[in-house]
Amino acid sequence: MSNLTDSIVSMKFHDLNDKWNVTFAIKNGSTVKEINMNLTKNQLLPKEPIIANKQKILSPVESSILAIRDIAREPKYLVVGAVWDKITTSSSAVDERIASKDSISTPAGPFNVYALEYQLGNSTSRIYLDKDLPLPIKAKVYDENDKILYEYELQSKSR
Repeated sequence: MSNLTDSIVSMKFHDLNDKWNVTFAIKNGSTVKEINMNLTKNQLLPKEPIIANKQKILSPVESSILAIRDIAREPKYLVVGAVWDKITTSSSAVDERIASKDSISTPAGPFNVYALEYQLGNSTSRIYLDKDLPLPIKAKVYDENDKILYEYELQSKSR
């Protein structure tokens, strides 16, 4: 399963104080692959190496929803105007920054979020972050040719 086209990816997070235990389920048709791993809370990085068969399943997820951990390599500020990183393309370097503080609604309910934004080509990518949750609430990310790379939003939340 090297790409997520027509797949449904779900993740369940279990709070273990210093880390999150995460169960990923990737469903494509009638096939379901599951992986379980521990991620540190501060950057959502794997605590131990990911074994090869899990890496194959996790790679498409890592290049989309988990990409936020690559942006947040060090502690970042959730303050409007704060620069998080720089994206370097063939023709320029673009800042990724907290553009606004917003209220959004998802199937999981309403959230007060910070919008991390950057523009490549003519499209603006947005990743919505909540300071109390381990991953973004919602995202729509484009490449420099205005092609959508990935899009997602939180579907449910329970305690």
